[in-house]
Amino acid sequence: MYIKTIYITICYKFIIVLLPLCGTLLYVRSFTGPYHNLLWLYFSIQVTLVIIAYYLFAIYRLLKQPPTGSWYVTPYPRLKAALVFCGLLMLLIYHFILLPNYAETQETRTIYNPVASIIIHDIVPLFIMAEWLIFDPKGKICRTDPLL
Repeated sequence: MYIKTIYITICYKFIIVLLPLCGTLLYVRSFTGPYHNLLWLYFSIQVTLVIIAYYLFAIYRLLKQPPTGSWYVTPYPRLKAALVFCGLLMLLIYHFILLPNYAETQETRTIYNPVASIIIHDIVPLFIMAEWLIFDPKGKICRTDPLL
């Protein structure tokens, strides 16, 4: 079962665009120091930028070609499956590898923004997984599609 209301879908996708955008901007503003140019090499920042681009495209597609009759097909379902997989990976690595090591070094306390990290590493992956569970028709992708 999934929700077929276009207005709720567009609003939810717009929230998914705003959350990583706010988290990335907060993270960029708090990241100062000699390595501030290396911020764009972080996996979580790259994934959030791809998430923003994908969901902006999905909103544009829904507004330009509203679904008629049957429900819309997810644009690029393999890319979306990869984004859900990367979001889950980001969530797990942050909680089990990165977060315990933040308290060990004094240097990371100056660049660590807990609000931005929670938005990027917790809220965005959970929203993406919930969006896949609630709004997408099931059975359109294979189990190996996120790995392609």
